Amino acid sequence: AVAGPQSLSSLKKYVEAGFSTVPNRNTGRPEESWANISPVAPGNSVVPSLGYVVEVVPVTDSRQLTLSWPIINPLEEREDRLYTKPEEYVTHLLGHEGPGSIVSYLKRKGWANGLGASVATDISDFFVLEVNVPLTTAGLEAVDSICTAIFSYIKMVQSENIPDYIFDEVLQINELQWRFLEKGDPSNYVEGLVSSMQK
Repeated sequence: AVAGPQSLSSLKKYVEAGFSTVPNRNTGRPEESWANISPVAPGNSVVPSLGYVVEVVPVTDSRQLTLSWPIINPLEEREDRLYTKPEEYVTHLLGHEGPGSIVSYLKRKGWANGLGASVATDISDFFVLEVNVPLTTAGLEAVDSICTAIFSYIKMVQSENIPDYIFDEVLQINELQWRFLEKGDPSNYVEGLVSSMQK
């Protein structure tokens, strides 16, 4: 992907001049080399997973809990995920701040100042879903209870049908973000396009 103020035909000429001598070796996609290795299998894993706890002593006064889930994205489900974006519903529900939300519960208990949920790493065959909780001093002492609450909330969401209005909310938020998109750094934009082209 290329971004620039020039016309599309001018950009095309620049790209052809700069890259036409690069040979096409017809190599496969990089993930083909690890296609039969599960990124989260115990004993044969690309990323540490399945119950690891890492505690870090920060240099600054910082209290944060991060829960990460590597989620396999099988080839046969990849295209479907690009259109349905199931992770957006999950992150929307987890990050929701209204009454009955996990955020309101953690704040009411005095354990957290907020909660953010997002996809931290997203490559073609797996992604990492993260929940970040900025903790209060009391929350630092209640990490196990906070984890239990988050897992209980996820279990509740799994066991119930997601109401239609959640779909409408996520759709409206994405449409507003697209409509009022701020002009950003062109290099980040191009990186995003390249990443999307590879999925």
